[in-house]
Amino acid sequence: MPHSKFALLLLCMVWLTACESVYVQQPLGDEVVVLDQALWQGQWSNGEFVITTSIIDVESGILQAAWIERGEHGAELEMVTGYVRKTGDLIYLSLANYDGEEATGQDSESPAPPKYHWARLEVDEHQAKMWWPNQQRFREAITAGKLPGTIRDDEDVVLDSLSPEHLALINSPEANLLNWTEPMVFVRIGD
Repeated sequence: MPHSKFALLLLCMVWLTACESVYVQQPLGDEVVVLDQALWQGQWSNGEFVITTSIIDVESGILQAAWIERGEHGAELEMVTGYVRKTGDLIYLSLANYDGEEATGQDSESPAPPKYHWARLEVDEHQAKMWWPNQQRFREAITAGKLPGTIRDDEDVVLDSLSPEHLALINSPEANLLNWTEPMVFVRIGD
């Protein structure tokens, strides 16, 4: 199944508009996806916005997505960098989160390591679908001891290291941990 930069764009937009998060401590997936410029660079639309993707590092699976938003003083360029990884045939897009609460370490002036937003994706050469984590279902799974992680005071979830069994549970439609009924869908509109 081809991989798409389209997914990075989708993830960026969802994360910027989402108010609930499920984080991982490092990009999700155990194998870097080597990015093919013909497939990963382009312009994508979901009917509400257009994203342009560019490869930052082919061998490291690093993409950049950019889009224009209407700001207080006119148009503003927004950009985000993402990491494309896979485990088996399952592809994930992870974006570093540097929000104000986690910008510095508690005991020093140095920045704390980022946590990562993530989404599962499926891509072909014409469209990409992204499934975001269902935060409520992840909180329930952690409380029930099915997944390792913590629930922060703000209700966000931070997952600990995940085993292959944990990833199988996350990707299982029966577990309903991803928003299977509400994928973010982007269509390729240009190179």
